[in-house]
Amino acid sequence: MGLDTVSQSDEAREAMEMLLAPLRARLKVLGRTHEYVGRKIEYHQSTVSRALSGRVLPSRQVIMAIAGALDCDVEETGRRWSTAADIYQARSRERRVQQEAGWPPPIKDYPELLDALQWLLHNRRLSHRELADRDPALRRSTVGAVLRGARSARRDMVIAILRECEVSDSLKVGAWLSAWERVGALHMAECHRRQMEGYRRRRVGEAVSAAVERARQHARGLWPR
Repeated sequence: MGLDTVSQSDEAREAMEMLLAPLRARLKVLGRTHEYVGRKIEYHQSTVSRALSGRVLPSRQVIMAIAGALDCDVEETGRRWSTAADIYQARSRERRVQQEAGWPPPIKDYPELLDALQWLLHNRRLSHRELADRDPALRRSTVGAVLRGARSARRDMVIAILRECEVSDSLKVGAWLSAWERVGALHMAECHRRQMEGYRRRRVGEAVSAAVERARQHARGLWPR
């Protein structure tokens, strides 16, 4: 999980809005597009879109280039970026300390849950092989498939990973399981829905194929009427 990810704190959101609001407003007034700005500052339009999205703290170089291209106050933009960067760095350090103590980071979706579990294993210096050696129920191939997103992370697997990473405090475990309930359970349900939909489509396809074959045999006089 990148440390440039927007913090959930009001202070961080306010600093980001102070930085980006003037640039967005100027972009609208000028009637310019991200593509136009990107060409002017020699960055891809996706870089401009990402910088102005508010999802991440953009680099100083990119945000200053955008400010210049839009004829905004570059010096003031630099000061606002520095304020936001200080807040983000402080939040990142705080988050790192919490993660090292076994707390989960802010988790908004299923990929972030997998990233957090991977980080926990890395921080505890546990490989997938070592994890499987410690707990026979955690097969190495299954752990690998889950953590790369090929299979859903079951609740009992998350609990087992936490146990082997020595995360035993009930509040910390509860925080991890709360994250799993928000995103992991939904992912499992969606995977199950897709699996059943695929099964239904295969059955329909097989039935259609069988009907077509019967019709062909009827036409050839090989099927009893």
